[in-house]
Amino acid sequence: MELRFTQHARNGMRKLDISMRDVVDLVTEQEPFDYDREGRPRYIGMVRGIRVRIVLAVDRPKLVVSLHERRK
Repeated sequence: MELRFTQHARNGMRKLDISMRDVVDLVTEQEPFDYDREGRPRYIGMVRGIRVRIVLAVDRPKLVVSLHERRK
């Protein structure tokens, strides 16, 4: 699966030292954890020992719009 990344998502990846491959692996290996109010699929998983939340766009499902560390 080939994903595209917004600048916001790239900044989150850089901050957490997570690669594009790490993100692709998590998204392709799991079903969405849930959906936000706008209907965007959210994935939660462990990447290099860090629990992260990855949010994809609704209208462009291969676009990663956000990536954050998830503490809870």
